[in-house]
Amino acid sequence: MNGNIGVREGLRKWTVENTAHLRQPRQLNPDKLIAARLAAGIDTQWQMADLIGMTRGRYNRWEQPNPPTNLPHRIVAPMLTILGVQWDDISDPIP
Repeated sequence: MNGNIGVREGLRKWTVENTAHLRQPRQLNPDKLIAARLAAGIDTQWQMADLIGMTRGRYNRWEQPNPPTNLPHRIVAPMLTILGVQWDDISDPIP
């Protein structure tokens, strides 16, 4: 896929490829994740893990200091929807 997709009538439609240099890398913040989970009324890690299709042990690592950095989009996207937040709400910029 290239960045010129959508060129029509002299107008360029910007794609993810065009703006990749603007994205700031972010890392999951466990404290923000816990706060978002509790605010959504999900009291336990078991409940959250079940809702997003993970084991509690694996999800538990996300709420610990130094969480994994390679988080699968197929799990993160539904989790954000369930929690009613955006990625920026539960993550911090990587310096």
